[in-house]
Amino acid sequence: MSIPSQEEVSAWLRRAGFLIGDAGTQMPPGASWALAVFGGPGSKVKVTVIGFEPSESIAVTIGVAFSEAHRRLIMGLDESERLSFMARMVNTLLLLCPACRIAVQPSLAQPLTIIIQRVLHGRSITASELIDAVTRLINTFIAVNMMLLEKFPQTGRQQQEGPAVFI
Repeated sequence: MSIPSQEEVSAWLRRAGFLIGDAGTQMPPGASWALAVFGGPGSKVKVTVIGFEPSESIAVTIGVAFSEAHRRLIMGLDESERLSFMARMVNTLLLLCPACRIAVQPSLAQPLTIIIQRVLHGRSITASELIDAVTRLINTFIAVNMMLLEKFPQTGRQQQEGPAVFI
């Protein structure tokens, strides 16, 4: 027995109301398949689900790139305030998903992108576990946006696409 197949995972996610598309990314070494999962009709939030047959794991990943406007505002904060803001953001994300791996790139002091990943291990990964992981990562995207809106409320009125851009 191995991890659920791409077709099985796709069916689980579709039944839960997610839209499935081509991952469109180069697969990492050892990956057997990849899916792009969208939050629903009209949603711009994309989560990537990647199956790794040899290691019997499924990685669920989301990336959030700060918009140019937010990068300018964040970098305009003094360094201690910027680090404090980013630390609060990472702490909030860890509260939403304690089992997630979180990386701020290139650094907390100069944030451009946040990558959040939840890895499910084992042969008995269930639909419920996978749907929970995808939902949690979509919620982390929302949390980043809400923290940006709270810190920089003026950007909510200026931007049509929201405070952050998904990558």
